[in-house]
Amino acid sequence: MGNNILLTEANYKDKYPPLGLMKIATYHRLKGDNVIYKRDFLNKDRNYFSKIYITTRFSFHWKKTEELIKYYQKNYNSEILVGGIHASINPEIYKKTFNLTPVVGSYKGEIDSLIPIIEQDEILNTILPDFRKYGIDVLPPDYSIFDGQELPFNDILRNNYLIRSTKGCTRNCNFCDVNKICEDYIDRLPIQPIINYIKNRHEEKKDILFFDDNTLISSNFHKIIEELIDVGFYRGAKLSRKIRACDFNQGIDLRLLTDEKLQLISSICLKPVRFAFDDINLSSLFKSKIKKVINSGLRNISVYVLYNYNDSPKDFYERLLISVMYNKDYNSRISSFPMKYIPNNQVNRKYIGRYWTKRKLRGVQCILNGCHGIVPVKYDYFVNAFGEDSSTFERIIIMPEKYIIKRKLNTDKIKQWEKDYNRMTPSTREAVMSEISANVIYELPNVQSYDSAGQTFLKHYLNEKY
Repeated sequence: MGNNILLTEANYKDKYPPLGLMKIATYHRLKGDNVIYKRDFLNKDRNYFSKIYITTRFSFHWKKTEELIKYYQKNYNSEILVGGIHASINPEIYKKTFNLTPVVGSYKGEIDSLIPIIEQDEILNTILPDFRKYGIDVLPPDYSIFDGQELPFNDILRNNYLIRSTKGCTRNCNFCDVNKICEDYIDRLPIQPIINYIKNRHEEKKDILFFDDNTLISSNFHKIIEELIDVGFYRGAKLSRKIRACDFNQGIDLRLLTDEKLQLISSICLKPVRFAFDDINLSSLFKSKIKKVINSGLRNISVYVLYNYNDSPKDFYERLLISVMYNKDYNSRISSFPMKYIPNNQVNRKYIGRYWTKRKLRGVQCILNGCHGIVPVKYDYFVNAFGEDSSTFERIIIMPEKYIIKRKLNTDKIKQWEKDYNRMTPSTREAVMSEISANVIYELPNVQSYDSAGQTFLKHYLNEKY
């Protein structure tokens, strides 16, 4: 009889399942252990679980994660192992708060005892050399731990093979923490055996979802594509008369996209093609590469657009506009997904970039709320939401929330807001903008603090909560 193992994480909303926990589940199942995945605060005997694995995601999940870890520390005598993104990046926070040393990066486990078991499995035996080298990272994920549970990622589980074909990145971008999690770059992990294992023990999946950090760096990229074609993910592939899709969810590095690699990705059923556009200084490269992608026939494109880092609202707008203009001029469908930068050494979402303010960030969120988080792909809709130029956009994001969200209902008030804004002197405007950027205004400041134009303008923001 094996040990009881608990895999858990805080009950936050996330549409992607915890791939690391799924592989740890396979590891323990192969050892003969009883594995449970729950997001609940389980009430069992203190000695019921021999090990409790707690994974962490992002800084803004901190409060729920803290509560979860403290609960299991208080109520169980189990060995607790904490890992995942946030713990790997900030081990000192977890040492200080919980007196726990996080597992940074991949959990290695005691793999030697599993080798005889893997040798007896027809599928797993084919990955034995990789297992000896990389350990649990190579194992297929266990889908069964989620059976019978209503989870935010059920649709992803139902439709997708969850795969890593590579792991890590060598780029060392300043805003990225991948290198803190993955010490070395793994340039090829097995695909076909993992798919076969999942198919045999769970069910066949129509699509495939990759969790790679940067696939294009791989010296074996051509072999990865060949393997995808061999397992049925060639361009135009169908399963039960439904079009299949292959998704490198973390994006493909546009800087590394050569003509040869573009030809390779064009040979698989890649949908959507995901890129990032993080820096306005890469505009020329972005334009030239995107044009080649469109001309290759890949027109369903998704672009992650970082903001609140070293950018300004002006260049954030201009990066969005470039994609919208390509849609207009080339009949493509480039969807932009703004991603607000939050350092992962934080425990909340309050970080404000050098060229941003709390008000401006909230203004962007108000626009996105009206667009369901996606920048409109059509030019007219984009202009309606974000403005016809960057200066208009910068005006929109400092308006009162209700004016941004319900612009049609507040047309007259917005016109008056514009007049009141333009009446202020530069010095008054600077002081007033500082006030509304930092505070919710429940009552007008002392009349001596601002002139009459400033007082009039501030009335638009009274009792606003954001």
